[in-house]
Amino acid sequence: MTTTQVLSASASDKDTIATLMTPYLLELEQPAEYPYLAHYWQETEHRFPYLIKTSGSVAGFVLVRKTQCFEIAEFYIIPEQRRKAIGREAVAQALKRHPGNWLVSIDSNNLTGQAFWMKTLSHYLKGSPDAIPIDNRLTLTFSH
Repeated sequence: MTTTQVLSASASDKDTIATLMTPYLLELEQPAEYPYLAHYWQETEHRFPYLIKTSGSVAGFVLVRKTQCFEIAEFYIIPEQRRKAIGREAVAQALKRHPGNWLVSIDSNNLTGQAFWMKTLSHYLKGSPDAIPIDNRLTLTFSH
């Protein structure tokens, strides 16, 4: 049985997340540079970087930021660890760390991402989040 852990990422973990960011951004067809990564270790009251590990190995990352509410800024599970409930467990652990109002925004073209977030949040919340199309994104809002 695998054990999923969402661990606060220290400054020494920044390179690991930066390395994972490259395939993540390529998968999303985004520019290869993520300009906000360093901010997660500079703006520590508003940005929260986490490594996702399973059975002791890195399986991905989640970046949370706080504006008017908490937001999943970026979320990535490496392809070989997908479809093993690691993502669902990682989301649950990340949400438990930050009770309150939340927002998750997914690109309209990312149908796989939309399906993941709707299924994962519905499971966690025991009901569906509010889904609002805004510009070219699907925005999910909820409280817990």
